[in-house]
Amino acid sequence: MDKNKEQEQNKVIYLERKFVRVNGRDYANYFVKGNFLVRGKNIEKEIRMDIPRNDVGMYDVLDMVFEDRNKVELFKIAKINRDLTTNRKTTTYRYEVVNEAGDLRARVVPSGESNSALLDKLYNDLQAEIKVEDEDGEDTGSN
Repeated sequence: MDKNKEQEQNKVIYLERKFVRVNGRDYANYFVKGNFLVRGKNIEKEIRMDIPRNDVGMYDVLDMVFEDRNKVELFKIAKINRDLTTNRKTTTYRYEVVNEAGDLRARVVPSGESNSALLDKLYNDLQAEIKVEDEDGEDTGSN
């Protein structure tokens, strides 16, 4: 594998899934593993990811996205909105996973502000690309 391809692979961030058995039922736990530079030391940490509780069908969609894999690529997507009266831009971020065919998406949410901050740091430390959408939802390329 050439050096450029290896560097690009290191920028990919994966959402991983582990099953835990509780009271005879299997439950999925979702997390991202990453290496962070903290005070000059490289520390590996797991970042928990939760699924929004108010979305009833989300677990089925997430299972279909994962299929038989244990990990899928996690995308950070920046959406740029424009206020028509002030012409001021604001940016919001979300995290998504996509199935192999690219026709099914599931949104995932970091559990708590601290895990969200860790995930942002991981993206910054790896200088991973962020997909950018304009206010009409069209892909404008990477950041």
